[in-house]
Amino acid sequence: MKLRQLAQKLVLVGVACSLVLPANAHASTAVQAPVSVILNGEPLVTDVQARVENGTTLVPMRSIFQALDANVIWNQQDRTIRATRGESVINLTIDNQTALVNSQPTQLRVAPKVISGTTLVPLRFITESLGDLVTWDQATRTASIARRVTEPSPPLPPADSTRVITDAIVELDSFQLLDVDTVYVRNGRSFVPIVSVFQSLETTLPEIIDNTVILNEVPVTVEEYEGIKLIAATDLARAFDIRLQWNSVAKRLSFFTDNLVFRTTPIRSEEIAVPVPTRLENVQLIGNRKLFVSNSPESIYDRTLPTPSATLWDETHTNKRAKEQHRVYAHHHNRIEDQDAVFAVTVENTSEGPIYISNVKGLHRTSTRGWPAFDIGIHLAGRTLNNTLVNQQARMIQPGETAVIGRHPVSASTMVGYMYDFDVEPGGQFIPASYTIRSVVTTEAGMDVRSIKTPAIAKDTVNVHSRGSWDHSAIRGTLPTYTVGNEGVSYSISNGVTDNFFTAESSTKPNESSANRGHYGINYEVVIPVMNESSEPKQIELRLSGRGGTYSSAYRLNGTVFITPQMRPGIESARMATVTIEPGQTELKLELMHSGGSSLPAAITVQTLNE
Repeated sequence: MKLRQLAQKLVLVGVACSLVLPANAHASTAVQAPVSVILNGEPLVTDVQARVENGTTLVPMRSIFQALDANVIWNQQDRTIRATRGESVINLTIDNQTALVNSQPTQLRVAPKVISGTTLVPLRFITESLGDLVTWDQATRTASIARRVTEPSPPLPPADSTRVITDAIVELDSFQLLDVDTVYVRNGRSFVPIVSVFQSLETTLPEIIDNTVILNEVPVTVEEYEGIKLIAATDLARAFDIRLQWNSVAKRLSFFTDNLVFRTTPIRSEEIAVPVPTRLENVQLIGNRKLFVSNSPESIYDRTLPTPSATLWDETHTNKRAKEQHRVYAHHHNRIEDQDAVFAVTVENTSEGPIYISNVKGLHRTSTRGWPAFDIGIHLAGRTLNNTLVNQQARMIQPGETAVIGRHPVSASTMVGYMYDFDVEPGGQFIPASYTIRSVVTTEAGMDVRSIKTPAIAKDTVNVHSRGSWDHSAIRGTLPTYTVGNEGVSYSISNGVTDNFFTAESSTKPNESSANRGHYGINYEVVIPVMNESSEPKQIELRLSGRGGTYSSAYRLNGTVFITPQMRPGIESARMATVTIEPGQTELKLELMHSGGSSLPAAITVQTLNE
């Protein structure tokens, strides 16, 4: 409180953030007078001078948010800013010109940045996103901020009946929930069908007993309308600690977790069907990074975990004289009741000389809500494609020693996913490298994960998930040349036939492995040759859709990484891009990683847009 009172007595001198100045303000190179910022008639200050860049005023982050009574959270690891006030939530990323306001992307003229340890953000964008007003007086170079005051809406009168709103949109973080298109209004409260919501999230609905269900340890009342079980939207938001917004005009009920993927752009799906795809034939393995997948047993509990500490998967490499590149991909669910667990990735040096581990980078994510695609999959996929995995220091491992690449404590009833890329090579000039990579788990308090060196436990043959080791972690597929003006075409990837490289038989230990048909942990590069036989530029559209089940992914195109929502097969697709094709031959490239799907394949569609 004292800091806020002090901030309101100070004058903010410099160039205020996010205020767009007139173009002629930059016509002269003469020294400009400082910019003053006034809030509700009171001047503000900071101890760091603000600055103008490209007509945008940047000011210190904490000063402006404190002055506007907004709560701000700075994530040093991800270099992200989250500010909230009332129903407004702003998400910014350092050096990224895409901001999110209530999960909706907005382009900034100038990105937030850190200069000499101070985080600077754009003033007008911040102020107006919180619902306040900004005016600019060029004569006095003063930015005046007026807080917008609104009277609370009167409560809705009680209703004796239920109003059914059809053709509604129910979404989570801008991703539309599949098969949830009806909102029920009763006594001024919005309700959604609880069974359909949980089916869309592909998670198990706990048992409903006496019209009560326990969600995330919160008891919630379930009501009923014409045989449909309903949950109040506010109760759902409270149970999962998420926010809620209802737009009656658009008939859109939005839930916000603020669970944003660093430096990615979300896109929406549409109910637009695409041509029936054919399997992509021209497919090959590329790259030298080996793939280690530890997804089975996915659920860790008494049936699948025979001992308190165990190896989930391992692979051994011997007599390696050159650098080897590795990728470890894992996904597990701690389902041991009231028991925490620790999951880890280790590398044991079995050589006679040292080994050198370098270029280590990775990420882990957890989900207490049972939402693997939203909480885990899109983060691993998106941040792999935009090269924002967390880096680690290189290290030399002596003979007999074991290094920990990642160690992740996981509470009961929590999912965890993690992925690490790293290189291993001999640490000496003449002694080859031999080593064992392990994915391990322990429920024993104080257990050193480096000491877990038992053989891998059996794969789960009841609930089958991928497990194995393969020599590649990337695929390239090349579409047949598409001629602009022809009918649209679709090709299926990860189709289980033409690109089914990651079988149990092709793994290093076939009898202990399970196929990775879904290509999880794999970069899938797609080359799209396009021919424009006309003499004028033409536009084509690229679309992505699931074909076997609900599907979501991340993809990179022209240096930008996008996140798709979950999509219903055969009904919904997402527009990946609209591309202008110049006369002649053009080659487009995109790269995907699947983040979630009840059943693959996925389809890529190329079609010409009508002029």
